[in-house]
Amino acid sequence: MGGITPVWGIRFPFQSEVADAAQFQQFADDVDAALDLLDAAGASAAGRPYLHLSRAEGTPTMAANTNNAITWTTQHDDPDNWWSAGFNVPLPTPGLYQVGVRVEQHSPVTTVTSQVITVLVNSVVRLSGKLDLPAGNTTPQDYGVSGVVWCQSAGHNLQVQYRWNGTGGPSNSPTSQLWVARLVDLS
Repeated sequence: MGGITPVWGIRFPFQSEVADAAQFQQFADDVDAALDLLDAAGASAAGRPYLHLSRAEGTPTMAANTNNAITWTTQHDDPDNWWSAGFNVPLPTPGLYQVGVRVEQHSPVTTVTSQVITVLVNSVVRLSGKLDLPAGNTTPQDYGVSGVVWCQSAGHNLQVQYRWNGTGGPSNSPTSQLWVARLVDLS
């Protein structure tokens, strides 16, 4: 056989070669092995933990210029049941997790100069984003951050803090959404 594919290692004859039965069998075996690897990768991807939580608007209130921990109250999707209500979200295995947080508008406030969302794992900042607003702004904006965070041990807690800088308030706890999906299992 003349060649081999760089990704799956499938052996194949060059165009000018005539494949005999043994070479055709090698080609077929290599294709089967590649399909088995794809099946295993698909099963692994389908079995990854995924979680969607939210926090409805209302009490508790959030003071200005203070890092406020968001307490998650509602579970939308948790097929593996790895969460319970509160501000700590225990991560089930060591790994890399895709995390997305969205905070929607809240009130009442006098002015808002910036909004900051911080994602922590065991009290260590892993992801943070800041939205600066024009001077004299009286309306907070919908804001979100997303990225990949690393968890080095099973059971480490993911937490989200929200801070609005400005005057007035305290504001009603903003409507918030959290999505967490394990990308890579490092256990």
